[in-house]
Amino acid sequence: MARVVLLSILIVPFPGIALGYAVMRSQYVTEVSSTRDQPVPFSHEHHVTGLGLDCRYCHSSVERSAVAGVPPTETCMTCHSQLYTQAEMLEPVRASLAENRPIHWQRINVLPDYVYFDHAIHIAKTARRVTVPSAPWR
Repeated sequence: MARVVLLSILIVPFPGIALGYAVMRSQYVTEVSSTRDQPVPFSHEHHVTGLGLDCRYCHSSVERSAVAGVPPTETCMTCHSQLYTQAEMLEPVRASLAENRPIHWQRINVLPDYVYFDHAIHIAKTARRVTVPSAPWR
C-alpha cells in the first residue's frame, strides 16, 4: 500500500504539469498567428519586398537604438502626399498629420523584460540585401 501511495505522489502531478505546460504554450495564450486590427492596413511585405524600401528609411532610429520604433506620420506622408493621396485606407494617416496626433498602432509583439532583441544583425544584412520574410507583422 505504501508503494502505491508513493507512486501516486510521484506520478499523479505529471499529467497536470504537462497540461499546464501545453496550455501555456498554446496559441490561445501566446496569440501566435493571431492578427490584430490596425488603424491602417500596413504591409511590410509590400513596402520592403515589393517596393524595395530600406527598413532604415521609416525606422531611422534603429541604428542608434535597441528598438526599431514606430515612424512618425510625417515619414508616411513623405510618399503618400504624392501616392494614393485619396485612398480611403490612408485616411487615418492624413487625419493624423492634419490633427498633429500619432497613429495608435496595436502592439503585436510583447517580449518579457529579460529578453533583449538587437536589430544590429538585421540592419547589417539589410545593407547587403533587402528582404522581409512573411511574418505576422505584414
